Amino acid sequence: MAAKMKQSGTPWFVILPYYALCAFLDIVYEGRPLARFWFLETVARYAPPSLPPSLPPSLSALRVFRPRGRNVTFH
Repeated sequence: MAAKMKQSGTPWFVILPYYALCAFLDIVYEGRPLARFWFLETVARYAPPSLPPSLPPSLSALRVFRPRGRNVTFH
């Protein structure tokens, strides 16, 4: 794994959770490729493309980007 990290140039704190998640999915969906596909498809479909999952609720709670006089919600 260390050789892959050096080769890609990706920081360890990004690549380590990625490989941990891949190993977890391999264990949970062993022998069930269709279930694994549908799980990953659902995540890809409903996850925001560039924001972490917890960011939109925290932004609305902090009212950081809420214009005056308008109610903005993140979905």
